[in-house]
Amino acid sequence: MNCSRILGAVALPLALSMGACNDNNDLYTTTSTSYANLRMVNGISGAPGVASVDAYFQASGTSAPSTPFVGNLAYGTATDYVSEAGVSGTVVVRAAGSGSGGTALATCPIPGMVLNVSYSVVFVYVAGVVNCELFQDVAFSSTPQYRAHDASPKSALSSVAGFGMLQTPAAPAGSTFTVSVPEAQGNLSAGAAAVAAWTLAQPNGVVPFTATSVTFAVGAQQTGTGPALATVDSRYLFSPSGTTQPNTTGGLNVAGSVGTSVFALDCTSNIAPTVPCSGGVALVGFTDRL
Repeated sequence: MNCSRILGAVALPLALSMGACNDNNDLYTTTSTSYANLRMVNGISGAPGVASVDAYFQASGTSAPSTPFVGNLAYGTATDYVSEAGVSGTVVVRAAGSGSGGTALATCPIPGMVLNVSYSVVFVYVAGVVNCELFQDVAFSSTPQYRAHDASPKSALSSVAGFGMLQTPAAPAGSTFTVSVPEAQGNLSAGAAAVAAWTLAQPNGVVPFTATSVTFAVGAQQTGTGPALATVDSRYLFSPSGTTQPNTTGGLNVAGSVGTSVFALDCTSNIAPTVPCSGGVALVGFTDRL
């Protein structure tokens, strides 16, 4: 069994040397025609005693796995996409290192996945419990494009958030930007009366730029212009293949990637100097690997 690498950042102590292990197969791709593609993101902020987590994926009709889908996943980081059978299942979140018999922080049923389609499960802390928000990552139709995910349930972005981009490099929170796409909050899975549906994360075009980089932004407004609650510069998108932020030249598509995914997460402190917590929201970006 192989391990996929974690998306992380240089100089982030909480994201060092973490691996994502799949208990079911050894295929890691976002272009598989025989499998669905699943990744997990740790957005748990403010949960007492909860830091890094282990997460297990159990396909419907199979025995509980003894090895986690991902181990020691720190806040603000994500796995690569991992190929899974296109079935429904359950994601179980446990404290890192507690093992397959550890107490479940959350047990999240997920609906059936379609072959050759990509999905993101984001762990969140809301209403005093850990939960999972579900997103279907609609395929990119051209490059460069990005997908936006509103996974910040405790902030002003709790229902629908407005995402967009500024041509200005490193534009700070509070900067005025134009909303290009409103995105609904991811559907919560744990404790739902019925299995929650996947919230669609559609691909969007990026603004043209000639400077060193551009800035992704998110705000509470759903249309028009308004202040950014949180921002992230394109140079600080997390790598899909390690613990680095590779885009120091400002490019949006590093080698081996097909686009960018940004996630608005609840936060209580900065993820890194390059990813500030502003108004209870951190905007984190990942380059999506082929």
